[in-house]
Amino acid sequence: MNIALLSIGDEILIGQIVNTNVAWLGAQVTNKGYKIVATSTVGDSFQTIADEIRRFTSISDVVIMTGGLGATHDDITKHVWCNVFGDSLAFHQPTLELLNERYIRQGRDFTERNKLHAFLPSSCTVLPNSIGSAPGMMTEYEGTLIFSLPGVPYEMKAIYNESVQKFLELRHSQLETEVVVFKTIMTSGIVESSLADLIGEPSRFLGEKSTLAFLPSAQGVRLRFGTSALSTQEAEATLDKIIAQVKPIIQPYIFAEADTKLIEVVSHLLQHHSKTVSTVESCTGGMLGAEFVSISGSSSYYKGGLITYSNQSKTAIGNVNADLIAEHGAVSEEVALEMATQCQKLFATDYAISITGIAGPTGWTDQKPVGLVWIGIATPNGTVAHRFQFGTDRQLNRERSSGTALHLILKELRTIS
Repeated sequence: MNIALLSIGDEILIGQIVNTNVAWLGAQVTNKGYKIVATSTVGDSFQTIADEIRRFTSISDVVIMTGGLGATHDDITKHVWCNVFGDSLAFHQPTLELLNERYIRQGRDFTERNKLHAFLPSSCTVLPNSIGSAPGMMTEYEGTLIFSLPGVPYEMKAIYNESVQKFLELRHSQLETEVVVFKTIMTSGIVESSLADLIGEPSRFLGEKSTLAFLPSAQGVRLRFGTSALSTQEAEATLDKIIAQVKPIIQPYIFAEADTKLIEVVSHLLQHHSKTVSTVESCTGGMLGAEFVSISGSSSYYKGGLITYSNQSKTAIGNVNADLIAEHGAVSEEVALEMATQCQKLFATDYAISITGIAGPTGWTDQKPVGLVWIGIATPNGTVAHRFQFGTDRQLNRERSSGTALHLILKELRTIS
């Protein structure tokens, strides 16, 4: 079942807000085995919205629109809807009663502007909004189901969960079309090009209906395997056979066989083995520590961290010998080792991770270019440091440093019997 997603609003086009709706909707329908064939974002232009609705109706089984259902002059989706589908706005008494009751319960004035939400296309199926003012709408046009939902994310999600997904399931059963299923393998410690070389030519294991996508990030590469079949079970069986051929080749780099964050796997292993960790950071400025505390309950294994950005702070609170910095420089194997060792002592943890590097674009020398990073790992069996040469982008260097540090601690944790 082919689905197109249409986002409406100038605020999205000009970058005032991030379009999280399309990402959320894409994930929901994909997880059900439906296929996204197109997404589009348009501004508050009557003609542009109308043209895009007509285009999407011609190429998909379902169109889901978000945005433009408010009660101000720039909310024009209902008017465009009526123009495209030959409808007109009519008063919808159940919506008025629902809104009036809600406003009274909340102690708010129910104004004439608020009542505009009760004027809806006369032939549409009204999708109640349980947590907001603007209801959703549904109609069928030339065999395509059309949905219009509020742009406010929590309202859109509520209507989708309470109404839309049931209509999608019914339509899918009527069409008797194929489902599209995806499975994910998460890798770290290897770049996209090297991973592709390791796997080799995908045609060796991919069938005619199967796909493989490489999705790199600062923390690793997500491998997304996809295929289509008449049933979810058939599709999953095909993917399992494909993945079984790939896994042995890339096993050392796999950290999860689901769409999981690296920090979640590291945190699970720390808890599972009852181990503790601390951090001391320079160029990442607390980014690694923030990864740990993003997990609820992390205080049981993450005992604290230091941000020692300057040489003075490395000696004053990080207990790194000033002579060591003077002799080897702050970005060096020796300093990374000492940072990790002293951090492990200070917090009395099983593991400690240090990061020191040149994020750029300034501070480099011919011997120590932008992107040079040393990461130290203090373990119960000693301390080691690893040298990395990342790129020239400051933010990306910081993100890669944090992600690489998590990969290194993951490798250490996996050696525990």
